[in-house]
Amino acid sequence: MTFEDVLPELKNGRNCCRWSWYPGGVAEITPYITLLPEAEVIAEHCHTEPLRSIAQKHGKAKCLATIRMIMANDEAVLTGWLPTVDDILAADWCAFGEPNPSFYD
Repeated sequence: MTFEDVLPELKNGRNCCRWSWYPGGVAEITPYITLLPEAEVIAEHCHTEPLRSIAQKHGKAKCLATIRMIMANDEAVLTGWLPTVDDILAADWCAFGEPNPSFYD
């Protein structure tokens, strides 16, 4: 699977990773990416002052979609993950998890 194939999978609510990210083939410690879809957030749910200020000014804050990387062992989350050129050109991508067609509507 190529990175071009990954984008529709993410939009369908599935998780994706590269086979080369598997350390010895152990799925439980493999990082993966997932899509955090666009959302509108009210001020009471905003945890940072800049976001809260936007939500108070406009009634809600529009949070744009982003790709997150869930790090190995689910120990951390990187929001705003960007693929490297190697990631974009790789053909070792795979998707997993149940699709959710309404995920990105």
